[in-house]
Amino acid sequence: MTSILWADDATDAGLQEEAIPAEEVRFGFVQAILGTINENDAKAAIRSWTNTLVEELGLPAIPFVSIYEDLAQIQTEIEKKQVDVVCLTTPQWFAVRDLISEDGLLAVKAGGTINEEYVVLVHRTSSANSLQDLKGKSLRVWEYSRTALSCTWLRSLMVEKGLGPADEYFSKIKWVKKINEAVLPVFFKQADACLVNLKGLDIMAELNPQIAQQVKIVEKSSPYIPVIFCFRKDYHAPIKQILLDDLQEMMDSSAGGQLLTIFQMEGMEKVSIVDFANIVTLLEKDYGICDRSKSRRIKGAKN
Repeated sequence: MTSILWADDATDAGLQEEAIPAEEVRFGFVQAILGTINENDAKAAIRSWTNTLVEELGLPAIPFVSIYEDLAQIQTEIEKKQVDVVCLTTPQWFAVRDLISEDGLLAVKAGGTINEEYVVLVHRTSSANSLQDLKGKSLRVWEYSRTALSCTWLRSLMVEKGLGPADEYFSKIKWVKKINEAVLPVFFKQADACLVNLKGLDIMAELNPQIAQQVKIVEKSSPYIPVIFCFRKDYHAPIKQILLDDLQEMMDSSAGGQLLTIFQMEGMEKVSIVDFANIVTLLEKDYGICDRSKSRRIKGAKN
């Protein structure tokens, strides 16, 4: 446990040090992070975790927690300095990055890694071997915080291949809240293709090996970081460094374990702005695509 002290008047005998007094720390989570999680369960887990930061670890903090409906709401709260630490999908981070500190970026881990790879799947017997073969076909899309960049990647890939807007290219696009609602229709030949994360597919295939035998990947993305914790740019309170230094201890606490279970996380990992270079490139390209197109965007995790 790191103990942060601040120095008072210097004297010949040395520095007089006193513990930092408790201060408010306001945590914000966007609704997109919750997915299908019951909001009351999520709030209870978050409150338990933040209270543990004070009680078990002795952090000098008075925690407050808010869950925001959408990005516009949390952006307003950041601008008004009403929230200090926020958990966002990376497309949401990109939209408000001018308000976010580049120091203290924490990527959320799941399945042993902070990254996600996205795949387009079809049935093994399908004649389709690439995105170009899916014109006029139906597509199911898993909408989840870990797939927050999947549609952005797919849209970029379609432009790269000269295939046009997705809502014109596919006969039907359906967004679903659970991965089995995306993969199983392809498995049973009720849908032509689906867009999910590779990790989710691997988990389904472990539970049911027939899935791996009956579907095939026709497109696969590079790895991207989908979810992060970050601090507002003008937040410089000493508690910020304590939170960063004691991150692992916070996650190993009893309440930390409950939070990770509720949010299907495995922990957090410190990253730098350099780790977001491929995401920035992808999203800058995507913003240009959407500015040039009059068709509606494929939606991902709501941003």
